[in-house]
Amino acid sequence: MSWHDQFGERKQLKDAFLVQGRQTRTLLSQYDASDVALSIGVSELWPANAGSHIKHAFAWCVFLDIPLEGRGGKKN
Repeated sequence: MSWHDQFGERKQLKDAFLVQGRQTRTLLSQYDASDVALSIGVSELWPANAGSHIKHAFAWCVFLDIPLEGRGGKKN
């Protein structure tokens, strides 16, 4: 089975990626910026997540792309 057969056309992949980005942004925007940064950093250090570099890079990119006035929701 080819990669395209398994995952669909390029546009579908792009659309799915954009949806995931929006959903992640919505989730991260609900929490205080310092809590989000600390959580992502701690998650990177947990040994079971050692192979999750792409997921953490994605989380950091989405978080850092949120405008400053859009960061900071509930403090936990």
